[in-house]
Amino acid sequence: MKANRPKYFSKIAKPEKSEPSLTDAINSDDTLIKERLKNYEETPIDKITPSTHVRYFIFDKKQEKYLFRLGGILQRKEKDYAVLSNGDLSWTVSYNITHNDITHPTQFWKVLNKSQIKSKDSESKLSELEKQNLELRKMIEDLKNAIPTPIPQEPPTIQEKPKRKRQPKATSKIESQSDSQAQEQATQPQELKPKKPRKKQIQELSTL
Repeated sequence: MKANRPKYFSKIAKPEKSEPSLTDAINSDDTLIKERLKNYEETPIDKITPSTHVRYFIFDKKQEKYLFRLGGILQRKEKDYAVLSNGDLSWTVSYNITHNDITHPTQFWKVLNKSQIKSKDSESKLSELEKQNLELRKMIEDLKNAIPTPIPQEPPTIQEKPKRKRQPKATSKIESQSDSQAQEQATQPQELKPKKPRKKQIQELSTL
């Protein structure tokens, strides 16, 4: 018995489809493409090991733009192309598409394992927090610029009241006269008054 081998796509031109395929619907909506690449990471083909599920963007000559492909399991890598499989069918994917003398490299995305997905989620959360932090800083700077800065004012100078000179008290005429009389008495020599005789002496004189 021959082993069941995956069928390869025929290179014969196929009739055009009247209804759009799932791939066509995905390519018309960027949100759907992002959902399909949620747990995938763009990686060069030479760094992807076989048995890894890959998705890719390949240049379409007819539409002259890149188109998204759901991809399959990487079977093996050749010099100019890679062989992918989804179980029943296998096909080749060229590394480069040349159109009008311009080479368009195919972009491969490999699926991440659980630890890589966890690390990627942590990095995305950290990146989101940094983005929010930058937005908050910008808002604070905008608020600072919107508020006018107060002009510094000098404190009011307190003018000291001029000290009043004390004027000598006006003396009355009576006080001035008494003062002059006291000065005159102090300068004049005092007259000695004669001592009165004692009473005994008077009696002795009377007996004589």
